Amino acid sequence: MPRVIEITDFLAPELDLYARATENQLVNRADPSNALFIAESPLVIGRALDAGCVPVSFLMEPQHITGKGAELSPAHMASVPLWVYLGGVAGLLAMVLIITGTPRTNVFISTILTLAGNLGMSLVLDYLFYEMFSWKRVVGV
Repeated sequence: MPRVIEITDFLAPELDLYARATENQLVNRADPSNALFIAESPLVIGRALDAGCVPVSFLMEPQHITGKGAELSPAHMASVPLWVYLGGVAGLLAMVLIITGTPRTNVFISTILTLAGNLGMSLVLDYLFYEMFSWKRVVGV
């Protein structure tokens, strides 16, 4: 369980990083491995975690510790099944195929194949992981 510090005063030293550090102090050009950045939106936080950034601290309202913020705990992130990361691997493979394949065909064909592949794979994954298949979905694709 992470250590929770309740902040009751804006002058609390725990807020220095968030409230009183400048951008230049966070960047730490002398030692980039110790540079910090502050991410505020769930989207940016998620992207940073996906990129391998390791959080130093979180500043959140008390109700988010057991609510939305609970998803940021290391225990929760370690509990995510490995197949969830299949999308990243498949995206990388698709990008390599598009980059190498487009010069051999033309952009229109590459775009059509990309769309057909994405939509087709969504049908396959829906069937494999959620056991959902219907001809209405196929026609809708």
